[in-house]
Amino acid sequence: MPIDNLTLTAEFTKIFPYVYTHYIPTQTYQNNGYVMGDWMGNNADLIYGAINYRFIRGLQATVWGQYVRKGGQGPETGQYTQPQPPFLYGLRTNYAYLGAELKYEITHELFARLQFQTTTISTQQPDLTFSDHRMNEFYVSMYYGIQ
Repeated sequence: MPIDNLTLTAEFTKIFPYVYTHYIPTQTYQNNGYVMGDWMGNNADLIYGAINYRFIRGLQATVWGQYVRKGGQGPETGQYTQPQPPFLYGLRTNYAYLGAELKYEITHELFARLQFQTTTISTQQPDLTFSDHRMNEFYVSMYYGIQ
């Protein structure tokens, strides 16, 4: 980047319907009901971006945002029918995250951190309107050694 100590991050992930599923229960990509693939599961996509700036040694700030769209879940037998359902079929849930973090290394491996995150969850209703739920979180932490 033309500015020293500035880092930009961008990421896009898309997972098609029926990935990580199988009609034979012993061949799914799960352990104790938890999907072993991507945390979003199938029929979803994600856009993520972050800006990180290091002011001085030990002091850095990060601003980030993430938007996830999650489609409906169909029966596993649907993966063997043609035509396949379109991406993001069914009722959709959208997750929008926006956050900021300020981290300071007081001394070697001793950190203080301030974080703020706002989350908006929009759930599509059967009449195709969206119902929104918003949550704000603020964290203050001090830790040693573990990032």
